[in-house]
Amino acid sequence: MSAIRPEASAGPMLRHRMPEMNPAFSSGAPSSSSSPSCAASAPGVPSVPRLAIPARRRAGKRERTPRRAYGFAWNRSDSIMIAPLSAVAGGCGCRAAPRVACREPARSGRAREEGNPSGPRIPRDPAYGEGVLLSMYERRSPMKEYTWEVPAPLSTTPIQVTDGARIILRRYGNPKGPRLVLSHDNGLASDLYYPFWSRLMPDFDLIIYDLRSHGWNPRSALHNHNISTFVADNEFVRQAIDADFGPKPAVGVFHSLSAIVALNEDRPGEGWAGLVLFDPPLYPPPTGDPYEIDRLWRNCAAARQFRPARFRSPAAFVTDFRRSRLHERMVPGVAELASRTLLRPLSDEQEYELCCPPEWEAHVFQWGFAYGVEPSAKQFRCPVKVIGGDPTLRFSFMPSAELEGILGFEYDFVPDTTHFLQLEDPEECVTTMVGFLEQKGLA
Repeated sequence: MSAIRPEASAGPMLRHRMPEMNPAFSSGAPSSSSSPSCAASAPGVPSVPRLAIPARRRAGKRERTPRRAYGFAWNRSDSIMIAPLSAVAGGCGCRAAPRVACREPARSGRAREEGNPSGPRIPRDPAYGEGVLLSMYERRSPMKEYTWEVPAPLSTTPIQVTDGARIILRRYGNPKGPRLVLSHDNGLASDLYYPFWSRLMPDFDLIIYDLRSHGWNPRSALHNHNISTFVADNEFVRQAIDADFGPKPAVGVFHSLSAIVALNEDRPGEGWAGLVLFDPPLYPPPTGDPYEIDRLWRNCAAARQFRPARFRSPAAFVTDFRRSRLHERMVPGVAELASRTLLRPLSDEQEYELCCPPEWEAHVFQWGFAYGVEPSAKQFRCPVKVIGGDPTLRFSFMPSAELEGILGFEYDFVPDTTHFLQLEDPEECVTTMVGFLEQKGLA
């Protein structure tokens, strides 16, 4: 496969784009002089009781003006639409509901049914259920991009780390820009974060890698799959980056597990120009309860034992992925991206398995509590920025662990996001991170 070098102005590589939200996109929109009901102005939108979204007071530093709330509804021709909530729920005061396609257009040759509005036909997706889907995104407009295609890297470098395991380094973006080194959370892969790091490609030299037994890397021994080994691996990774891509100041950008790995190095921050840590699951002393964090990690380990390791097809994985409430805030297209980045075909190609099996993922959680303690900020040899999920949101898997109590580090949070904030509001995550880098002279 030939390398693809993105242009300086290139953004995310996308297969499809949604039409702009313009009332003119809806066929048959009445003139502004008329005042029809929503049912009349938006043919095919089911009439359902108006839903009230209570205003919530946001905690923390930021106050944001609520945006328009959007809902989803199926029309009579089995097409999914996104419209302002007032139109979907039968409220008054709207002219016509804009039709905006948010799922994959129909394959060629599939006839449209009579009455389907202008624009691409969108086939019904069983994962979303039947009838009207009233899953709403408060304060968030629908994303335009919905199919994420990770491009070929500019170059790849396989390296050997602790105990002979292999890790594959990939280079993306602008080699002349400031260098960022990115990694991921337990059980995931760095390619899954493409909605986040694709926004950095025009301006930054990106080095992407997966932790051992994740993503692109071959599977290594289970007994060495733990945080202490990841810490040792990171030293090999850092040395290989300078040797193969040239020495340059580098900022580590790590989420959750990879952030914990960076915090547990012998001399935290040494060798880095800076660290940006997204939602590291730790409790800062003296406010944190070590028994509570122990229980949290062990519960995560137990839950992973029941996670299916094999799937009949990528589509079966996508359906399972969408069922989880943990993923309900992620931007459109992440489920399909996950099926391409977290699965690998078995030898007979009849089934697919997770790159990082549940047993390996659980093994990290079983002993993770011993590494979830905040080191002293005085130990760090570089500036550190901690960016957490919204502390006012309840999250059942891995909550932002009282990150607002961290002393000594710069801290911020992204409103309306959970532990997977880079996949839920990637644009705001990039803005917050780049602001810190510019402040420190690293961008």
